[in-house]
Amino acid sequence: MSRDILAHCIGLLSLLLTLVGVLGCQPEPEPPSAGIVVESERPALTGTEEGEAEMKIFSEAFEQGQSLPDRYARKYDNLSPPLTWAGLPEGTVELALICDDPDAPVGVWTHWLIWGISPERTELPEGVPTEPMVATLGDLRQGRNDFGASGYDGPQPPSGTHRYFFRLYALGEKLDLAPGADAKQVHAALEGKVLAQAEIMATYAH
Repeated sequence: MSRDILAHCIGLLSLLLTLVGVLGCQPEPEPPSAGIVVESERPALTGTEEGEAEMKIFSEAFEQGQSLPDRYARKYDNLSPPLTWAGLPEGTVELALICDDPDAPVGVWTHWLIWGISPERTELPEGVPTEPMVATLGDLRQGRNDFGASGYDGPQPPSGTHRYFFRLYALGEKLDLAPGADAKQVHAALEGKVLAQAEIMATYAH
């Protein structure tokens, strides 16, 4: 090896040793002080924004997108299915629920209109009575469905498979509606009052 090449290698080795020494002298980062939350300790969010819970609705009678059991169909027991919910937003003063079928030949067909549900309530039991005002459930009110009756009337599709949406609305104001209101009146009353909504869908075939 020539003298010039050897000198060059010695120079590179010296520079490398100098860099290693400098890096080795860097102080170690201090651990975060108490009260500071590092990213890995942040709780998972339950909604789309930090601090905002996502309202959800469930049923023990069916899963999302599954067939509604016959006992909830109009030609059988015609019972309203049990429903539960969670995650109401702050400021909810009342809940409303609408069940409808968007696949009906005449357009959206409303099967159930119910409002005046207390925000303290977390469920509706199976078989809610069909009277316009249900005293046993906190005087909640029910509207007139598209069969012309009060309360719930279940699926009765003329043919094929239809979808049935149960939509729960968290309201920041109470609905000023008398029992027996129809779908058009209820939807109009909801305008500007909805804080959040959740839905679950079931199907039913003729």
